[in-house]
Amino acid sequence: MKCEQAQHVVGDLKHYAMNDQETGRSVVNSIISKRAMQESDLLAFHIALATATPGAVMCSYNRINGDYGCENLYTLRDVLKKDWAFKGFVISDWGGTHSTEKAFAAGLDQEQPMAQFLGPKLKEAVDAGKFSLADVDEHARRVLYAEFSAGVVDDRLRPALWTLKRGLKSRNGWKRKASSC
Repeated sequence: MKCEQAQHVVGDLKHYAMNDQETGRSVVNSIISKRAMQESDLLAFHIALATATPGAVMCSYNRINGDYGCENLYTLRDVLKKDWAFKGFVISDWGGTHSTEKAFAAGLDQEQPMAQFLGPKLKEAVDAGKFSLADVDEHARRVLYAEFSAGVVDDRLRPALWTLKRGLKSRNGWKRKASSC
């Protein structure tokens, strides 16, 4: 993760949380106590966050105690953002967003691949008074924090690692061997 972010790419940890299987991952519902979560899966993510300091966390497809991973108030807002003081942003997995209001209120900051729920529908929710512009600003601030922290905004584009390892000349004129991170 640190090497990835050293290349001015926002690194993300995934799939947060309780993502224990791939088969049926969009229909599985992990029923687990808060204590058991804290002593198992959440502990591993907490250690990874402290060690790698990623800019983003990708929420999981599965449900956790009835709520989708990208709509789970406890795991996203209460644990990740409040208890652990995570400053980066939460991004959905591809098609892992299932709502506008519930996901946004729980702490989802960015939706992939498009803006089915956090685009025009979010604007409608703001216009209807369900969220304030300050709420939107907080979500946007997290994305910008991660981009500035990783150097995406301030540092110039660098050649791809595969280009460097092969000693190839990039379209920008770079030609050198890569050093390890």
